[in-house]
Amino acid sequence: MTTRARWITLVLLLVVLGLVALYVFNSNLTMSSEEQESEVPVVHGWVIQPGQTRTWLAEHVGPLDHYRCPGKGGVNGTPDPGTSVSNSAGLTIETAEDGTVTATCEPGPPGNA
Repeated sequence: MTTRARWITLVLLLVVLGLVALYVFNSNLTMSSEEQESEVPVVHGWVIQPGQTRTWLAEHVGPLDHYRCPGKGGVNGTPDPGTSVSNSAGLTIETAEDGTVTATCEPGPPGNA
């Protein structure tokens, strides 16, 4: 290989590496910080004791969270805003329009509210 061919190969290699680096750099800049943080969803497990009502602000809960009441089962997932989910054992999870979540667990055996 001649010296001229080596220089041309080196220059082409540097141009290709520069283009790859530019692509990687720009793809990271175009992702918002929320997209970068949301790659791995955080799932919480909330426990509500019988006879207890707990409320969480929208920023503290996620769509995949689990809600449990000992002896009364649980609910997987946070209901959509403006809806609620309950089970026959006495656990109710409600999401307000603003995203605030309220969980209520009946005291005692099912049906003793």
